[in-house]
Amino acid sequence: MASLPADSHALPDGVRCLYAQLSASLIGQAAAVGGAAVLFLALPDVRRLNALSGWLLLAALAWGWRWRLHRAHVAQPEPPLTDWPVWHRRWAWSTLSCAGVWTLSLFWLYPLGNELQRAGLLALLACLAIGSATAGHRVTLFGVGCMVVAAVWQLVVLPDADGRSALSPSPWAGVLVMAGVVLGIALVGYHQRKFFLRLLSAQQHSGLLAAQLAAEKDIAEEARLEAEAATRARTQFFIAASHDLRQPLHALVLFTESLRLRNKDAVLVPTIASIGESVDALEALFDKLLDLTSIDSGAIVVEPRLFHMRELYARLKLHFEPQAFDKGLGLDFVGGRHAVRADPLLVERILRNLVSNAIRCTEDGGVLVSCRARSGRLLIQVWDTGLGIDERLLPRIFDEFYQVRAPAGPDPSSRKGLGLGLAIGRRLAELLDAPLSVRSRPGHGTVFSLLLPLGSAAQPGELAAAPLAATPAWTGPTLAGRHVVLVGAELETGPDGPGAMLQAWGAQVSAFCNAAQVLDWSTSQGRLPDLVLVGRTPAHERGGVDLVRALRQVFGVTLPAVLLSDGDGDGPPATETGIHLLARPVAPNRLRAMVNFKLSTRTISHPDL
Repeated sequence: MASLPADSHALPDGVRCLYAQLSASLIGQAAAVGGAAVLFLALPDVRRLNALSGWLLLAALAWGWRWRLHRAHVAQPEPPLTDWPVWHRRWAWSTLSCAGVWTLSLFWLYPLGNELQRAGLLALLACLAIGSATAGHRVTLFGVGCMVVAAVWQLVVLPDADGRSALSPSPWAGVLVMAGVVLGIALVGYHQRKFFLRLLSAQQHSGLLAAQLAAEKDIAEEARLEAEAATRARTQFFIAASHDLRQPLHALVLFTESLRLRNKDAVLVPTIASIGESVDALEALFDKLLDLTSIDSGAIVVEPRLFHMRELYARLKLHFEPQAFDKGLGLDFVGGRHAVRADPLLVERILRNLVSNAIRCTEDGGVLVSCRARSGRLLIQVWDTGLGIDERLLPRIFDEFYQVRAPAGPDPSSRKGLGLGLAIGRRLAELLDAPLSVRSRPGHGTVFSLLLPLGSAAQPGELAAAPLAATPAWTGPTLAGRHVVLVGAELETGPDGPGAMLQAWGAQVSAFCNAAQVLDWSTSQGRLPDLVLVGRTPAHERGGVDLVRALRQVFGVTLPAVLLSDGDGDGPPATETGIHLLARPVAPNRLRAMVNFKLSTRTISHPDL
């Protein structure tokens, strides 16, 4: 009897559809029964009333059964899976009972009616047949067939008042007409049934896809949570271990330099140099990985404010001038009068990576950092005159650990990188919502461009770049005849400290623990120091800048000075003359480049920013 798929997932959907149509079917059945009652009560007689009463009682029983089924299904819309076939059978038998009641009407009521009543009853049956056929169910089609066969039988066989059949004088022609009607209704029902089954199949397929999607979504969500947990764990590990790892790395740098200075065996010189390069690379890699971890973990908070580019240029100048000088490159800054609204620390970190990359990849010429207003925004660009990058490789240069292969320059070690600087710069630019782009021409150079919101409080006066010195005073690791003053307990001439390095390079070193000692010494000395290197001073004493100013006042000249910084972004004022910044930890190559630069620009007597 059932025409629905036997699949345990498809059967519930089909039964739900059948019961969803039951309320409309009950209304239609009630209207049709009422119409038949009104039709046969119009010309009442005893025979018609008796037949009508019996038929109405059967119709009421069938209608009540279906109504109770409807109420029961509404009360329990989701029965157990094993009960769905029972609900399907109940619906099928109740539908057949209604079809049987209307088939009986053709035998009980139709023979007792006049022509008008018979025509009206046939019209009601036709409406019910068409409506039931559109349901597309095998049971309804069977009931419709029973009603149509009964109607044809009555039209062909039952005589009228004159003793002729209703389709006389050509009863078989009428049979053909009725057969056509039956065939049409059957075709409508067949197509509706196919449509109904396809709809159930599509609904079942959609349900399976939805279940599969939900399962995959749960798996993806679980994987995402695991990845986030792993990222948090990695971040917490790096943050917790950063201090403990930095200390042995810094000690390793100093021990390696101390070993190089004390080595007397020429055979070990290349090996010690390789160790030093490896330690420097390890330290740089560790710093870059910490930066990437901070960005990925969301630990970096963007705090935009209005600042002038001259402030940023001053810090970049202090950091990169010695490196550029050590390679014989020009380093110029243009556009310092402009103001920008962004996070100054993040902008500085981006430009540090870009400038460092430009200096490392340039062997001849120079590096230019410029900014200019463009359509309400500030365009910051870093130009270099390096070898350039092939256009096909440009999309990949912002990937982690990717490096463009290029011929080595005169100093192959100067071109070594980690492949992380540009990746960090791109991610920081994304945090600022600032587009970072690149253009390059092989053989001519590369330019990186960063677009930031233009500030509205720019002040006049463009920041001018300091001219580079023409010729260094010394070219090798020897400071014979030079006098360097060290201030700070950590800078004293220990076996592996900066003082020991400077002495190994031939310098005469005067080391003091605090500002009071060096000021007392300065008032009794007639010899002018060549360089002042200031580290940490006690909190109750004057700071490094104030100490340098005091020494300059005592000696009456602008002494070259270097301040050691803990990397917090603070440095000497932009207008301070001859004071440069060197970030801890102090690697030997950085210290050597800075000392080289400072001693070669000894005669500076005007602001260099």
